[in-house]
Amino acid sequence: MTKNITNWRVLFYTLACFPWAFAVTIILFYLKSEIELGNSPLYAQIDPVSLSSYHEFEPYIHLTFSLWIYTFLGWLVVLILYFYSIKNKIDWMPVIVSSIGHFIALVLMFSTIFEWYLD
Repeated sequence: MTKNITNWRVLFYTLACFPWAFAVTIILFYLKSEIELGNSPLYAQIDPVSLSSYHEFEPYIHLTFSLWIYTFLGWLVVLILYFYSIKNKIDWMPVIVSSIGHFIALVLMFSTIFEWYLD
């Protein structure tokens, strides 16, 4: 039983890395753009493509966002399977840690930062 719980823990922690990668790349691009512009970029104010740092960050943001979306869907399936298979001895720590990362990525996806980036 302990080996089974360890496998679940490793799986949850592995799936928790992808939302953080997306969050870090989009926030770094936003901060670098803010430094370039001298103020906070807002939606429909300046096109992100016109910035010099866009072409540096664009492949990483697209890659991490795509990977995060797929791992988020996989994480939901793994979460359901985890709760279904281990009913009586649930280890909440990996579930909570991975949930925090996915929650932050979801908030960023619906934020003005990502809206500005997609502009």
